[in-house]
Amino acid sequence: MQDGAGETGTCPRPPWHLTPTLAEVRQALAGIVAEWRTRDIPPDLITRAELVLAEVLNNVVEHAMRNVPDGRITVDWKLDSGRLVLCVTDDGRPMPDANLPSGRLPEASGTAADTPEGGYGWFLIRHLVDALTYQRHGGTNRVSITLAPRP
Repeated sequence: MQDGAGETGTCPRPPWHLTPTLAEVRQALAGIVAEWRTRDIPPDLITRAELVLAEVLNNVVEHAMRNVPDGRITVDWKLDSGRLVLCVTDDGRPMPDANLPSGRLPEASGTAADTPEGGYGWFLIRHLVDALTYQRHGGTNRVSITLAPRP
């Protein structure tokens, strides 16, 4: 993907390449958000995209790339008719059953001690995006995300 004006414009901005560590995810996320702030992207769209990208990248590091220290993650993005399109690829383990998680909230029993710690990320992602796809091809995972401005 290339960033650009409209669907055919390009910018010589390279994609972000990172190793699978939470520290590198934080650093890359800060840089990507700084790039977005230099563009004509509405602040609310940047906020949603930052939350979604942080959740996706953290999931990649914690699940797909666990115990894969030499793995690579790539983040790319473009503006397409006012929408922000993100693409995250990695060479980690595939999604279970080759599908994105459903995003259903975990069951809670009513007591704070029994409330699950995880399972909220995909719920959040699915409620903040306008389109979300997953593909596995040749040992590579690819998550594509589209976020449109909302009133």
